[in-house]
Amino acid sequence: YKMEYFTSDGTAFDMLLNLLSGTEFSKDYDDDEFNVAKTISAQEPLVKRDALFLIAAAFNAEVVFNKFSVSLVKRRGGNKGFYFA
Repeated sequence: YKMEYFTSDGTAFDMLLNLLSGTEFSKDYDDDEFNVAKTISAQEPLVKRDALFLIAAAFNAEVVFNKFSVSLVKRRGGNKGFYFA
């Protein structure tokens, strides 16, 4: 999925819908804190996967893949109270 450039504005939800359109991937979940509008622009050739990580970086998020669905989360995994010393 090569692109000449990538420019998008809106919330993380809007950007993911725009980016993933025309692929077999779908947007699964976004944390509520990503519900702010931003603008991202990359004016060099890239693939959609690279653009996905640009979106994640702009929202300080992590990407979670679950087969063909994509989620943006604040932090992967969970805190179960275990600590290593």
